[in-house]
Amino acid sequence: MKDEHKHNKDENRKNHPETEGNLPFPEKQPEKKESAELEKWKLEAGDYKDKYLRSLAELNNTHKRVSKEKEDFVKYAASGVVNRILPILDNFDMAVKAAPEGMDKNFINGIIMIKNNLYETLKREGLEKIVSSGQKFDPLRHEVVGTVGTDDEKLDGLIAEELRTGYSFKGITLRPAMVRISKKKHEEPSQEAPAQSEEAGPDSDGSPESK
Repeated sequence: MKDEHKHNKDENRKNHPETEGNLPFPEKQPEKKESAELEKWKLEAGDYKDKYLRSLAELNNTHKRVSKEKEDFVKYAASGVVNRILPILDNFDMAVKAAPEGMDKNFINGIIMIKNNLYETLKREGLEKIVSSGQKFDPLRHEVVGTVGTDDEKLDGLIAEELRTGYSFKGITLRPAMVRISKKKHEEPSQEAPAQSEEAGPDSDGSPESK
């Protein structure tokens, strides 16, 4: 009997090894718990990654914006000073135009040379004259102060005369040119003398005969 009981006990251990020592071994419960925690960590890691990428993109955009603002500031910082110098260039032009006849040409050429030197200096900083005469009117670059009549239809709307030089600074209009534009003349209808009435004589004044 003892041998048979022992044999049955051994067989039971072989068929059910997990019951040995009355200590069951749950295999699936820890796996489920670890899997749930792993998924949680994955979600948190993905969330941190998204936040990092968004912060990195915002930082890059801020860096680009600050760099652009710095470039614009450096690019156009001198525009205010240049704008205040433009009247001096105008004064040189007016001095040459107002020079009386017989004035020493060397003196006039000296004024022109000084003006050109000043303009070339400003040109190296980005100042440019606005071309006007013969050009099509551009409201962003020209200021119309009058018109000049023309019979040529091709000249209609083109700039006929420049009264004050305009300037741009690094591609932006600093001061529009003051101009007159050509405007085609309208033909006035011919006025014919009214025909005399057949009833009235050549000496008649149109009044009824007095009896």
